[in-house]
Amino acid sequence: MALKRRKRRSASDRGRIALSQSYEVRYWSKKFKVTPAELKAAVKAAGHSSKKVGAYIARKKKAKRKKKAQKKASRKKRL
Repeated sequence: MALKRRKRRSASDRGRIALSQSYEVRYWSKKFKVTPAELKAAVKAAGHSSKKVGAYIARKKKAKRKKKAQKKASRKKRL
């Protein structure tokens, strides 16, 4: 009896975000602490790689915090 060769399967799919799968959208939205709509926008902007999407979301959140701090500082100056 001949032995079958097993193909090595890589885990390349784990690092990608499939927007067509609702369970993946829920998982990644929860992981990145964003809404599904924000996740879809991030994937559209950064691509399907979870690392790139994570970095994109982190940059967006950092910019949002910076803008909020500047707005708060400008309000203090007016008083």
